[in-house]
Amino acid sequence: MTGDLRRWAESRGYRVAWGPVTLFDVARNELERRRDEGEIEEDFFRKNLQFDQTPALFRTACDRILVVAMPRPAHSVEFTVGSQSLRAVLPPPAAV
Repeated sequence: MTGDLRRWAESRGYRVAWGPVTLFDVARNELERRRDEGEIEEDFFRKNLQFDQTPALFRTACDRILVVAMPRPAHSVEFTVGSQSLRAVLPPPAAV
């Protein structure tokens, strides 16, 4: 099944990974740390990244989680820092 899943993802340009359900908590803790340190804005976090504790269903129904990532087009974003405007491409293009 592992090979089939990888081939399915690769044929669509996706990436796939899986691991213990505890990774859900690791991801949440990392996002919260970044929010607390000011790396992620509170409003953005609340609207887009906040999630409850690992659902009890996850812990009782399975011991692994599956994550599928699909490519998205890059976006140009402008930040104003003091009197300067900085433009960034998110996500940054991959090095060739």
